[in-house]
Amino acid sequence: MKRQFILFVGIFLCALVSIYYVHEYILSKISIHLFFSLKNVYIFHGTFSIIVCVSLLFASKIERFKDQLGFLYLGSVVLKIMAFGALFHTDFLGTRSLTSNEGVSLLVPIGLSLFFEVLLLTKTLKKIDLKKKTN
Repeated sequence: MKRQFILFVGIFLCALVSIYYVHEYILSKISIHLFFSLKNVYIFHGTFSIIVCVSLLFASKIERFKDQLGFLYLGSVVLKIMAFGALFHTDFLGTRSLTSNEGVSLLVPIGLSLFFEVLLLTKTLKKIDLKKKTN
Protein backbone atom coordinates (compact mmCIF):
# COMPACT_ATOMS: atom_id res chain seq x y z
CA MET A 1 0.00 0.00 0.00
CA LYS A 2 2.85 2.38 0.82
CA ARG A 3 4.46 1.80 -2.57
CA GLN A 4 1.17 2.40 -4.37
CA PHE A 5 0.58 5.59 -2.40
CA ILE A 6 4.06 6.91 -3.18
CA LEU A 7 3.46 6.15 -6.86
CA PHE A 8 0.08 7.87 -6.65
CA VAL A 9 1.61 10.99 -5.07
CA GLY A 10 4.39 10.99 -7.66
CA ILE A 11 1.92 10.84 -10.54
CA PHE A 12 -0.22 13.53 -8.91
CA LEU A 13 2.75 15.87 -8.43
CA CYS A 14 4.01 15.27 -11.99
CA ALA A 15 0.55 16.00 -13.36
CA LEU A 16 0.22 19.10 -11.20
CA VAL A 17 3.61 20.51 -12.21
CA SER A 18 3.07 19.67 -15.89
CA ILE A 19 -0.35 21.25 -16.01
CA TYR A 20 0.94 24.31 -14.15
CA TYR A 21 3.63 24.91 -16.79
CA VAL A 22 1.20 24.29 -19.64
CA HIS A 23 -1.26 26.66 -17.95
CA GLU A 24 1.43 29.36 -17.58
CA TYR A 25 2.52 28.86 -21.18
CA ILE A 26 -1.02 29.23 -22.51
CA LEU A 27 -1.62 32.36 -20.43
CA SER A 28 1.62 33.93 -21.67
CA LYS A 29 0.84 33.03 -25.31
CA ILE A 30 -2.55 34.75 -25.19
CA SER A 31 -1.16 37.63 -23.09
CA ILE A 32 -3.33 37.18 -20.02
CA HIS A 33 -1.92 38.51 -16.76
CA LEU A 34 -3.53 37.32 -13.55
CA PHE A 35 -3.67 39.56 -10.49
CA PHE A 36 -2.97 36.59 -8.21
CA SER A 37 -0.11 34.12 -8.08
CA LEU A 38 -1.09 31.05 -10.06
CA LYS A 39 1.91 29.23 -8.63
CA ASN A 40 0.68 29.76 -5.07
CA VAL A 41 -2.78 28.47 -6.01
CA TYR A 42 -1.26 25.29 -7.46
CA ILE A 43 0.99 24.85 -4.42
CA PHE A 44 -1.96 25.28 -2.06
CA HIS A 45 -4.15 22.75 -3.85
CA GLY A 46 -1.32 20.25 -4.28
CA THR A 47 -0.29 20.45 -0.64
CA PHE A 48 -3.82 20.31 0.69
CA SER A 49 -4.69 17.37 -1.58
CA ILE A 50 -1.72 15.36 -0.37
CA ILE A 51 -2.69 16.10 3.24
CA VAL A 52 -6.28 14.99 2.51
CA CYS A 53 -5.11 11.79 0.82
CA VAL A 54 -2.75 10.89 3.67
CA SER A 55 -5.51 11.61 6.19
CA LEU A 56 -7.98 9.42 4.32
CA LEU A 57 -5.50 6.57 4.16
CA PHE A 58 -4.87 6.79 7.90
CA ALA A 59 -8.60 7.01 8.57
CA SER A 60 -9.19 3.92 6.42
CA LYS A 61 -6.99 1.93 8.81
CA ILE A 62 -9.17 2.87 11.81
CA GLU A 63 -12.17 0.59 12.09
CA ARG A 64 -14.72 3.19 13.23
CA PHE A 65 -13.86 5.55 10.33
CA LYS A 66 -13.97 2.98 7.54
CA ASP A 67 -17.68 3.50 6.88
CA GLN A 68 -17.39 7.27 7.20
CA LEU A 69 -14.63 8.01 4.65
CA GLY A 70 -17.00 9.65 2.18
CA PHE A 71 -18.31 12.01 4.82
CA LEU A 72 -14.79 12.76 6.03
CA TYR A 73 -13.83 13.61 2.46
CA LEU A 74 -16.81 15.95 2.08
CA GLY A 75 -15.75 17.67 5.28
CA SER A 76 -12.23 18.04 3.91
CA VAL A 77 -13.62 19.76 0.81
CA VAL A 78 -15.38 22.31 3.02
CA LEU A 79 -12.20 22.73 5.04
CA LYS A 80 -10.23 23.23 1.83
CA ILE A 81 -12.60 26.00 0.71
CA MET A 82 -12.32 27.70 4.09
CA ALA A 83 -8.52 27.42 4.14
CA PHE A 84 -8.29 28.77 0.59
CA GLY A 85 -10.48 31.70 1.56
CA ALA A 86 -8.41 32.38 4.66
CA LEU A 87 -5.08 32.26 2.84
CA PHE A 88 -6.10 34.10 -0.32
CA HIS A 89 -8.74 36.50 1.03
CA THR A 90 -6.59 39.56 0.31
CA ASP A 91 -6.41 38.59 -3.36
CA PHE A 92 -10.07 37.81 -3.90
CA LEU A 93 -12.11 39.87 -1.44
CA GLY A 94 -11.54 43.27 -2.94
CA THR A 95 -13.80 45.50 -4.97
CA ARG A 96 -12.53 43.84 -8.14
CA SER A 97 -14.46 40.91 -9.57
CA LEU A 98 -12.91 37.94 -11.35
CA THR A 99 -12.81 37.83 -15.12
CA SER A 100 -13.77 34.60 -16.85
CA ASN A 101 -10.09 33.86 -17.60
CA GLU A 102 -9.19 34.30 -13.94
CA GLY A 103 -12.07 32.10 -12.86
CA VAL A 104 -11.03 29.33 -15.23
CA SER A 105 -7.44 29.69 -14.04
CA LEU A 106 -8.65 29.04 -10.49
CA LEU A 107 -10.78 26.07 -11.52
CA VAL A 108 -8.01 24.15 -13.30
CA PRO A 109 -5.95 23.32 -10.16
CA ILE A 110 -9.14 22.76 -8.16
CA GLY A 111 -10.44 20.28 -10.72
CA LEU A 112 -7.13 18.46 -10.97
CA SER A 113 -6.73 18.09 -7.23
CA LEU A 114 -10.35 16.99 -6.76
CA PHE A 115 -9.92 14.40 -9.50
CA PHE A 116 -6.93 12.81 -7.77
CA GLU A 117 -8.53 13.00 -4.32
CA VAL A 118 -11.67 11.23 -5.54
CA LEU A 119 -9.58 8.68 -7.42
CA LEU A 120 -7.72 7.77 -4.22
CA LEU A 121 -10.94 7.72 -2.21
CA THR A 122 -12.67 5.35 -4.63
CA LYS A 123 -9.68 3.00 -4.68
CA THR A 124 -9.58 3.02 -0.88
CA LEU A 125 -13.33 2.38 -0.60
CA LYS A 126 -13.12 -0.47 -3.10
CA LYS A 127 -10.36 -2.12 -1.08
CA ILE A 128 -12.41 -1.78 2.11
CA ASP A 129 -15.47 -3.22 0.38
CA LEU A 130 -13.43 -6.11 -1.03
CA LYS A 131 -12.06 -6.91 2.45
CA LYS A 132 -15.59 -6.89 3.89
CA LYS A 133 -16.80 -9.30 1.24
CA THR A 134 -13.96 -11.74 1.84
CA ASN A 135 -14.51 -11.76 5.62
